[in-house]
Amino acid sequence: MMSVAFDTLAYVKRLEQGGVPRETAVMQAEALADAIDQTLATKQDLLNTQTAVEQKVDATRTDLRREIDNVRADMKLGLTETRGEFRVEIEKAKTSMITWLVTLTVLATAAQIASRAFLH
Repeated sequence: MMSVAFDTLAYVKRLEQGGVPRETAVMQAEALADAIDQTLATKQDLLNTQTAVEQKVDATRTDLRREIDNVRADMKLGLTETRGEFRVEIEKAKTSMITWLVTLTVLATAAQIASRAFLH
């Protein structure tokens, strides 16, 4: 982090005016300056953090879009395969129905011919 402006001399003078011995005031000022420097963020620190967060968000957004595109592609492929399977099953059902209809027609015709032969 960058240093935050903290006037240690003014702080020492103020402590001395309050009756604090100079040596103690200097030590307190240095300790407070260190604490401020380590814990407070400057505008530049915040801007750097904001930039880093924005970059991570952009990267995450890009990854998410890629994943969504992959899922869409997988779904389209799955739907295409399913449609193909349905078409095959429908064709099988049509063939089976035609076979049954032809068989029933032949049997009905044979039954009609047989009944005419027996009736005459």
